[in-house]
Amino acid sequence: MKKFIPIIILSLVLSSCQSAPIPEVPSTAAPTQQVQSEFPSGFLRSNGQALVNADSAVLLRLLAVNFTHDPLVQDYADARAMGFNAVRLGLDMDLFSTAETANSWLDTQVASAKEAGIYLILSLNTKSDQSTLWSDTAEQAVLDFWDSIARKYAAEVVIAAYDLLNRPVPMGLDQWQSLAEKIARAIRASDSNHPLIVQAALVPDRTFIYLEDPNYILGFDFFKPYEFTALSQGQYPSEAIFQPAWEDFKLTENLSNPKLAAGTTDWTETGASLNLVVNRETVIGVPAVACDYLLGSAWFSNFTVREYDETGEFLRDVNTIDLAQSSFWGPWSPNNNTIIEKVDDSPWGQTGTSIHFAPINAGQSADGTVADQNFAFEAIPGRSYTVHGWVRGENVNPDADCRFNIEFYSYAGRDQLAVWDRDHLQRELERLANYGQFHDLPMMLVDFGVTRESLNKGGTVWAQDMFDLLDGFSWSYAWKSYRDDRWGMYPAKSNVFSHPILAALFQRPDPVLSTVSAPKSASNIQPVLLDGFVHAQGQDLIVGSSQQAIRLVGINFNNDLYTQNFPFMPHHARRDFLRCGDWA
Repeated sequence: MKKFIPIIILSLVLSSCQSAPIPEVPSTAAPTQQVQSEFPSGFLRSNGQALVNADSAVLLRLLAVNFTHDPLVQDYADARAMGFNAVRLGLDMDLFSTAETANSWLDTQVASAKEAGIYLILSLNTKSDQSTLWSDTAEQAVLDFWDSIARKYAAEVVIAAYDLLNRPVPMGLDQWQSLAEKIARAIRASDSNHPLIVQAALVPDRTFIYLEDPNYILGFDFFKPYEFTALSQGQYPSEAIFQPAWEDFKLTENLSNPKLAAGTTDWTETGASLNLVVNRETVIGVPAVACDYLLGSAWFSNFTVREYDETGEFLRDVNTIDLAQSSFWGPWSPNNNTIIEKVDDSPWGQTGTSIHFAPINAGQSADGTVADQNFAFEAIPGRSYTVHGWVRGENVNPDADCRFNIEFYSYAGRDQLAVWDRDHLQRELERLANYGQFHDLPMMLVDFGVTRESLNKGGTVWAQDMFDLLDGFSWSYAWKSYRDDRWGMYPAKSNVFSHPILAALFQRPDPVLSTVSAPKSASNIQPVLLDGFVHAQGQDLIVGSSQQAIRLVGINFNNDLYTQNFPFMPHHARRDFLRCGDWA
């Protein structure tokens, strides 16, 4: 049976981390068994798709849990005893910019991790909307933060990696590319020891960027199916449901809601006359908030989408979105002059939340949209829909166009019935794995989990499937939260473990995959030109009479081809253009 050489190589690495059967734990207390491996010494570094310990050449995974609380010294020891070998610690940049106590606090965390024998991953956390992050002033604060961290901890071995920015949500991918490159340069000016974690941008949907840095990891989060893991809706595994691909949708029409009045207005409830869905190809609607040509400021608060039948009779409230409680978010802007942020301001004072639009630079317009696909609903042609919500404005210019909206879409792809089960999770993760494989970089799932409410609806099965799949990929990971009332293994102020079966899942195989003398990577494997012509045989490409199946992994040259093009390619892009090797 023919196999690709790289698949054979990969299987040798993965075979050592297959998961053991998951035992049931009768107690509500967390397990106390120590992990099997000694805590490695020396800095970590990326080597191809692996993480390697520099001193002892140990190939390993970071099996982490997120600390989103103010941890106790004992929390680090307990996490180590539960089977984790790393803690991913969220840092609030605003605290470090002003308070010396924050720096002392971080010193305490480093000391606690070192005492417990557990790695520490430092992650920069910001406000969830991040809309003010992409200005020059805010970017400089981020650079100053990482510069100070790098200078202080460059020689600290217990720190495994720097996670540059948690869940980046730029207005455009170029913003995140530019900022990540600047952060990398700021860190590398004083610290060449620690690997960087560069997360995929959430907008567009989990899109990775790539750096010219020899030591970094691709990071991403994963909460699919979101309705189950985060909103506790339905069961896992699920029954067959319609699971379309978003790239196959096409915008057909928009609901025309009244726009925000010019001038300065107080909070006002707005609604529209019935908007009939006329395009017979429309299948879904996505609630949205949009502003164009805005020179002042606009705020939008809680809103409801309503559905009416063909005679105009009210049928139901499709979506009621409370911005203070929901995760409704997904900003986009065609320019770099738009603030889109969630603020504590509403018709009910600071007890509620609103979405705020404003230009960054006076005299230039703010243009953008917030639309969340998680709140998509089935739209039926012939029925009518309205949006009722609260708006207010300040110095709104007459030609500004700010309003609640519904974007209606047709679907051009094939009908897809999907069951959210282990196989579906594997297909989703394989799609992400392609990024790391193609660019020859290690990957880390930096945030995943289920709410405590979801655990008894199949959440422990989801968690077991995820852990088994992650073992198969040999990826590093970080479980969602250690102490948190909604997501935590423990509630914020309790020592009662969230679920006994979940406790057992953290007892994973030894994170040390193997001890190696010189792990292979794209940077140290020489491509080999095989003899013979390439020809198709079934679904394989075969070279000559060798019966060796290969893949051609190339790069497009849109200019004249010169030999000197090759040496200047970055190692992750130097593929077998016109040649085939055992690392294709």
